[in-house]
Amino acid sequence: DPNKIWGGTQDNGTNRTTGSTTWQHMVDGDGGQTRIDPTNPNILYHTFYYARNLSGFIRRSTDGGNTWTPITNGINLSDNGMFYPPYILDPSNSSRLLLGTDKVYESTNQGTTWTARSSVLGSFGSQVLALAVAPNNSNVIYVTYTDGSVWVSTNNGQNWSRRDTGLPTGSAPPTGR
Repeated sequence: DPNKIWGGTQDNGTNRTTGSTTWQHMVDGDGGQTRIDPTNPNILYHTFYYARNLSGFIRRSTDGGNTWTPITNGINLSDNGMFYPPYILDPSNSSRLLLGTDKVYESTNQGTTWTARSSVLGSFGSQVLALAVAPNNSNVIYVTYTDGSVWVSTNNGQNWSRRDTGLPTGSAPPTGR
């Protein structure tokens, strides 16, 4: 439904509109990234800021945003991570999510449980900056780190290869808030 829009607003929660010019405040806190399952618009995800040892930084709703459940089971909450850790839905399978702290995590059940698919790939202290899955092959995962490194796995995270050799160097990307 192109009229339904969700958005996180740092320090002002997560909000939505359903086609009008009025936005409705749905969840308090430091609203971050939002995602809507393209196969079921009642399944939503949103994030809060990531603070070590604070569960609930990523949540799921199965009733269109009326109630939310923390979905961090299996994520090591002492990992180093961005203020809003990046996460994506697999374009070929929306029940599969990938999330980055200083490692890459995968969930195949809409975030109910997570499994680490990598060790820390970037340099010490770096964090996952962005993730992507190849649209035609879910086994191919791309990840970039705040240290500028780029990694790819062609076998669903069993092995990773660094792929940034020859890229121009420059200022470091942002590391959080």
